[in-house]
Amino acid sequence: MVLMIHHCARYQEYTSFYDSKITSRTSHETISYRTPSWEGYTQHRNQKLLRLLKRLFMVFGIWVLTLPPSAHLAFCLRQAKAKPKTANTTKAKSTTGKSTTGKQKRNAKTLKRSAPVSAGHSTGFSLPTPTYAHDPYPSQKEKPIRRIHKIIYPTLGFPALSTHDGRFSIWLYTNVSTGTPSDWRVSLKTKWSGRGGQTFDLSVIDIKREGRIINLTVEVPIEVPREHFHLSVKGPGSLKDRQPRAVRVLGSLSGDLRFVAMSDHQLWDPSWKVKNRALNSTTYPKRGQTELNKAMTYQIIKEMELLDPDFIIYTGDFLFGLNYRKEYEEMWSWWHQNRLTTFMVPGNHDAYANYEIRIRGNLPSIGRGILACTNIFPRTRDWWRIWRYLVCVYDDVKNILFDNLIHDGLVSWKQTFGPPYYSFDIGPYHFVGLNTYDGTNKRRHAFAIWMPIKNIKLGAPAVDNYGGYLSEKQMRWLKTDLKGAQARGKTIVFFGHHDPRGNRKGERCHANDPFPTDPVGIGHFEEWNYDSENWDSNPTDSRYLETPQNNSGTRLLELVARYGSYYISGHVHEDEQTSYRKGETILGHIRAKQDLTFAKVTTATSSIKDSGYWGYRLFKADATGKIQTRPFLENPKLLSIPAGNFWKKSTKADKGPTTTIYSGLPRSLRVALRYRLKFRPKTGYRFHVTQGVRPDGEESELRVREVSPDTRGPLATYFVEAYTPRYLGHFPPHRLGEAFTTIETDIAKSNRPPVPGVILITQTTHGKKSSPLVAERRATVPVGTRIVLDGSQTKDPEGKRLGEIFWKVRLIKVIKGTISDGKGATQATKVHQESASEASRTNRRGESKKANLSRDIRVLHTARGRRIEFRAEDEGIYEITINAFDKHGALGTKRFFIESHIPQPPRLSARCGCCVSSGSTLWFGGGGIIALILGVIGAFTIWKRRRKTR
Repeated sequence: MVLMIHHCARYQEYTSFYDSKITSRTSHETISYRTPSWEGYTQHRNQKLLRLLKRLFMVFGIWVLTLPPSAHLAFCLRQAKAKPKTANTTKAKSTTGKSTTGKQKRNAKTLKRSAPVSAGHSTGFSLPTPTYAHDPYPSQKEKPIRRIHKIIYPTLGFPALSTHDGRFSIWLYTNVSTGTPSDWRVSLKTKWSGRGGQTFDLSVIDIKREGRIINLTVEVPIEVPREHFHLSVKGPGSLKDRQPRAVRVLGSLSGDLRFVAMSDHQLWDPSWKVKNRALNSTTYPKRGQTELNKAMTYQIIKEMELLDPDFIIYTGDFLFGLNYRKEYEEMWSWWHQNRLTTFMVPGNHDAYANYEIRIRGNLPSIGRGILACTNIFPRTRDWWRIWRYLVCVYDDVKNILFDNLIHDGLVSWKQTFGPPYYSFDIGPYHFVGLNTYDGTNKRRHAFAIWMPIKNIKLGAPAVDNYGGYLSEKQMRWLKTDLKGAQARGKTIVFFGHHDPRGNRKGERCHANDPFPTDPVGIGHFEEWNYDSENWDSNPTDSRYLETPQNNSGTRLLELVARYGSYYISGHVHEDEQTSYRKGETILGHIRAKQDLTFAKVTTATSSIKDSGYWGYRLFKADATGKIQTRPFLENPKLLSIPAGNFWKKSTKADKGPTTTIYSGLPRSLRVALRYRLKFRPKTGYRFHVTQGVRPDGEESELRVREVSPDTRGPLATYFVEAYTPRYLGHFPPHRLGEAFTTIETDIAKSNRPPVPGVILITQTTHGKKSSPLVAERRATVPVGTRIVLDGSQTKDPEGKRLGEIFWKVRLIKVIKGTISDGKGATQATKVHQESASEASRTNRRGESKKANLSRDIRVLHTARGRRIEFRAEDEGIYEITINAFDKHGALGTKRFFIESHIPQPPRLSARCGCCVSSGSTLWFGGGGIIALILGVIGAFTIWKRRRKTR
């Protein structure tokens, strides 16, 4: 009888489900699931057996012993059907913490049934106005050139970031039907058009529609390298669109983030000829450019490609504002052809609203204005004197010049680069891009005065209000966005063109000058503007009159002080950095709620101010939410990297390409070199320093960080990590070429590929771990087992450092149940893998049909790294493939299998003495006699005790 009770409890435990949780190491999301557990009965077995024995012997002992075995089996089945009471049984909740109903409850059940694995990172983002590029705008004379059509996210100015095996969203503005995932083709390309380059197809895993917006969720394959990509989308109804440099695949987020802050190119600004401070030698390659600022712009782009930061944040003033149609087209052409992933926000020069003059009937007034400025008429061809004269004339006749809007720069921004303000998450950080030159086109009014002389755009936009300003709409969105980011525990980083603290010297902020009657604001520098009692730039909003102490700048500063940790801006054309400790006063009554740093970035190629110089700033952000803000150089103290001081030159040779890196900087910088070579998995290549300066502590042989074979050809891209040489002479250098490093390439003929070694550790649902064992050919585990694969035993025959390790887990046979991708979604589509003759049949119409096969294949998990883990949630055979690269790019591969099965429950034994046959009773078995005697003894003992108490 004791044996039967034990079997009954064991059967009940096996057929019950236990709620469990697992946390993904990359996305840090906790997902619940339910899985059958053969081991679960051990938790409460002893207590249940004791309770059952006590009840049976003390209360129902004699009656139970008289029943047939079939009655006992029915009792076991009834107990098995009862819902188990566990500590983890709670009401299903959504990701926001609120109770779910309807469809959300069904989704929660699906999540519980699926087994989570380590998912790739996908950046969250906020796009306040999804229809920004298609919203109506005020009538203007020049129609802007549209570069944003169907794809409204990601774009050139608001790209998407993803890790290997990550996911990101694509938003399309279209009326076509959503269709099915098979109707869509999404590709990443390294080349904008023509042949060559690399192309990777993405999997569409989800499609949603909200009005005219279609949201595609796509997954990046593990084979996609760390690179900047063009995005191509094809869909139902002949839908076809593409966006340049809209996707950045970062690799993994295990290390620090490196991003560059840049500002103020203003390519058509001629004032750099008067105020220019290039801290570099003029012997750097000008690449066919006649004007120094354009040559430097091209040089900066090439420096960015060498530095290979994770992304760039651009704080505005790409353009100058003389001829927006031509300037926007020129900058778009410069930026999209290169390997740059840039988050852009507009500056004042990007968003001027240029109006045209009305000459007819006003010639006498214009003549009087010209005569009034004869005392400053330029006698030479000096640009500054000419500009002063033009502004003087403009100031006198301004009342009669404005008539119609020619071109609104902010409209062109939305149709060329992307949204003017937004936010996105990456790792522990929340970046908020602000449009600090907001407001109506009348507040942003300008009058472009320019004349082309010998291919030089001589002139400037005459503008009244060029300080910062935030609209009421943007402020409302910002408050909601910051509350959500703070709730997620993110470190918040703001970036915008203007500083909300206002001018650091003199008058802090200036009132908006009315349209169009007041003089040009050339007598003072404007960091921030406000609406005063003289003029309300937007009478339609609910904002009251502002003051120097209470305006959109101070309200923004209050939000920055409350939520932010960093604020990056430009506009002033010089470096500056100010840090505030927690509780320290920033301005007036505004105090920092946590440590806060304001960092201003110098100009890239425009005119300088005070101690400014041409350059950009490199930041390093670690995984704890701290950003390194130390100066690039201490002596002389330079916060930014002076532009134009390093580049590479490549030549072809018989053995392989030769690369020479030149530098005039007193510090070494880590750079990335890309080589397009024939894929050699058995040997790889050697990249070694043969001449010049080698960084201290570095080997002569450089390390291949990543290898990306082409999916459509025999070539591969080899990503090699290198360092710029250190210039030991006087800085800034007068002549470059002395500090250089030459890197040669040849086939590593004697090199042997790595030998993958895998340690397998299994863990049951309730924490029982196995001893580590070497995975060879095949292993067997119960369903629901957590599997840890450790590739640290992978060795290189030459004893050298290894590159990345790639894992791929495939479920190649499903006996029953659904296939789960481990990321919160159950895949209904099953991909069959059979030979061509067995897998397809051709009907009379020539259409191909899939055969009804018993073998189902699904890639469940792909990852990079030394260690991965997943859960064998389905019954079947899991094929695990490990690929390991060495420092030369040679590839070693190993494949093994893990069989997952549901263990059979133990059968009730007929030899237990109390279970003789279904037709007999327990009375005649030996076990029944023993149980009867024990029951009688127990009953007699109870009766005797009760008699004594009487």
